[in-house]
Order: sequence, then C-alpha cells, then structure tokens
Amino acid sequence: MTEIAKSRSRKGSQRPADAPLPRTAATARAPQALLSRMQAPITAAQRYAMICEAAYFLAERRGFGAGHELEDWVAAEALIDAKLADGRYRAP
Repeated sequence: MTEIAKSRSRKGSQRPADAPLPRTAATARAPQALLSRMQAPITAAQRYAMICEAAYFLAERRGFGAGHELEDWVAAEALIDAKLADGRYRAP
C-alpha cells in the first residue's frame, strides 16, 4: 500500500466533525453538570435581603454614623445589582 493510500484510509476512518460523539459515562453526565451550574433566578425578597446585608456592612465600615443610611442603601443596591448582572451571585 502506498503512503497516499495509507493516509486516505486513515482519514476515512476518522469521525466527521459534525458526527455526534459516542455516549460514554463522561458524556452522559455532561448535561447534568451543565444543569447544576445554571443559575436560578433571584427573587425580589432575596435581592432585598442581599441589599439589607450589604447596607449593614457598609454602615459598619463607616462606624454606624447617623445620617448616611440612604447613601449606604443606594451604594448597597448598586453593588448587589452589579453582582447579579455579572452572575456572581446564585440563588440558594
């Protein structure tokens, strides 16, 4: 058999790029792994609780000085909304 014939016979035995992968234990678990990484939507109550906690820690960092409650709340709301938009928080 010539080199060209050998290379053609090897190429013919390769799986086409669009052919489905054979089912193995690893590929059978893949959809479940993807589902476990998907994020559940955050409820309004969960978002509110996150903002409350973040505002508390912002106030604590400031020494709980009076008169800055609205600033703490707005900053916490922006922080939590940014993290939710980036996907850094997951629903429990």
